[in-house]
Amino acid sequence: MRRRNLWVTFLMLTAGAPWAQATEPDLSPESAARFAGLALKCVHQEYPNKISHVLASDADAVAPRLLYPAFHGCYDWHSSVHGHWLLVRLVRQFPGATFEAQARAALGKSLTASNLAAEAAYLEQPGRASF
Repeated sequence: MRRRNLWVTFLMLTAGAPWAQATEPDLSPESAARFAGLALKCVHQEYPNKISHVLASDADAVAPRLLYPAFHGCYDWHSSVHGHWLLVRLVRQFPGATFEAQARAALGKSLTASNLAAEAAYLEQPGRASF
């Protein structure tokens, strides 16, 4: 039930948010492509990786892709989330851009139901609620 509430809250907060609405882009298509390239280069690059992670036992010492299956690239979890957000934002603002297909494929690889469920389960573990 808690996981469902997390997703319902997320959808409610983002659905009507001004940044979620399609607006006139402030970036040139060239700048958008450059930023997309930066995000695409790292969203699935697991190493190097800086983990900020509470260990409860030896079983918690695992590879980043196992801890955070959706957001394990870009050096750390937080940067990976931002990289994914950037791709979503650029695809929405620049439909038909040269990077669109590659961005959608990268997002599709990361943001699967099972990966997002694992991310939510990770946050539900003791000691990780405020992460």
